[in-house]
Amino acid sequence: MFCDMFLRRRQDPAEIEHLLFNKKFTNWAGPVAMAVGTGVSIWLFSNQTKYVGLVPAHAGAAGDLTFEVGFVLTAVIYLTWRLIASRPARTA
Repeated sequence: MFCDMFLRRRQDPAEIEHLLFNKKFTNWAGPVAMAVGTGVSIWLFSNQTKYVGLVPAHAGAAGDLTFEVGFVLTAVIYLTWRLIASRPARTA
């Protein structure tokens, strides 16, 4: 939500309201970014009793940074995907 607010900050809400009810509009950036961000942040930064990620295993003082890294990584993936997808296609 924060990323979409950032990307569409200069657009009139009436221009994008039709996307809410358009069943043909698909936005794969959100689910993919969330899945990748969750998986990578747990794999690398989790510091729990039953699983310790790669970073806390080597730098124990780092603690459990799963949420923070996942939040930032998901936002970066989503923003990058949406910015690339919104560029006009090049014609040869």
